[in-house]
Amino acid sequence: MKTKQIFRKLLRRLRGEPEMTAQMMIELISSLEHTREGECSCDEVYAIADQYAESNLSGEDVERLKPLIHHHMKMCQECGEEYRALLRVLEGSLAN
Repeated sequence: MKTKQIFRKLLRRLRGEPEMTAQMMIELISSLEHTREGECSCDEVYAIADQYAESNLSGEDVERLKPLIHHHMKMCQECGEEYRALLRVLEGSLAN
């Protein structure tokens, strides 16, 4: 998850490695502010991303049906990017 990456960068900074940028600090604070109890891990999201995408494409309210997955997709840049790529592939296969 994105927060994990930011903490790694922060640890490098504390060890005297290259400085943490202002943008990295803003992203860390934002991630911490939006953290919820019982969040999903990236592995959990990847495990059901295909089902989530198919539900979304079929018009189901995935935000309401799977709120933890939806929240994770919004907060985790990597999972969000993977999900959007999956949606593009699925949309392309439906168009053919």
